[in-house]
Amino acid sequence: MITMNDVERLGALVVESDPLLLMFASDAAEDVGLVPYEARTPERALRLLGERGDLVAMFVDTDLVGRMDGLELAWTVHRRRPDIRIVVTSAGGTPDRKSLPPGAVYIPKPYDVRRIMKAMREALAFPSQGPDAVMVN
Repeated sequence: MITMNDVERLGALVVESDPLLLMFASDAAEDVGLVPYEARTPERALRLLGERGDLVAMFVDTDLVGRMDGLELAWTVHRRRPDIRIVVTSAGGTPDRKSLPPGAVYIPKPYDVRRIMKAMREALAFPSQGPDAVMVN
C-alpha cells in the first residue's frame, strides 16, 4: 500500500524578510501538504527556483531586502515558471491589479492564515494560468 510518505511532495517557495512571518507562512504551506522552501531575500528565492523543479506555489511579501522587491520577484518567477501559483502580500498599499503577474492572488496584511492555505490548496488543484490577478480583501 502506498502512503503519503511514499509520494514525493510538491513545494512552495515562501519569501518573507520577517522571520516570524516567514515561519507563519511556511507553516501554512506545510499544513496543506506542501514542502516550504524559505527565503528571506529575492536572491535566495531565485537560487531555490533554479534548484527546485517541484515548486507549485510562491508566497511573497512585496517589501523585501535585496536587489528587487516582491513584485519584481513575482514577475521574474512568472516569466521563468508560469506554472507556479503566486500569492502576493503587503502591509503597504494595495498594488494595482495590473502590477501583479497574470493569475496571481493578492492577500493584504494582516492576513488570515486560512486565505494563504486556500490559495496554496488551489496551487495543488490547478496551475496559475488565469488571465487576471485576484484581489482578496
